[in-house]
Amino acid sequence: MQEKKLEVVRSLCGFGADPNVPNFEGMRALHLAALRNDIHSLDFLLSLQEVKVDAKSSDGWTAAHLSCFVGNLDSTSLLLEHGADLLLKHNHGMTAIDEVVRTDNHVLLQCLLEIAKKQPRDLKLKGGFSHLHLAAGSDGSKCLEFLLKQGEFPN
Repeated sequence: MQEKKLEVVRSLCGFGADPNVPNFEGMRALHLAALRNDIHSLDFLLSLQEVKVDAKSSDGWTAAHLSCFVGNLDSTSLLLEHGADLLLKHNHGMTAIDEVVRTDNHVLLQCLLEIAKKQPRDLKLKGGFSHLHLAAGSDGSKCLEFLLKQGEFPN
């Protein structure tokens, strides 16, 4: 998976390799393909019945979490086409959309805005925060500006 060689992935799977076996970090082949934006291997893996699009690593990260975290628009789109749930939370309580905001990727956030609007937020709960809160705490300000322009309440 690290070499982005689809023919190797196909060959290994053809000889019985199980793409669901996690590595030492708990990531499966699908996670690695999404992380590296290897859309050809990702597409092949998603065509296999035994591969689940929302499979979680040992830290609860899905392939979509990783793809969004590193800003891979192509991988994220392909995962969405196969039914990935961008609102699942990993072990630290964040969704794939949250990772987009946290990494200040306003371009990807713009593409995913309709999904982001579906994410329920209860600010009255301890630890509850809005995307605006998350954007304000990130290193950049592009998502913050984007959300404010979209009409997010600044208070």
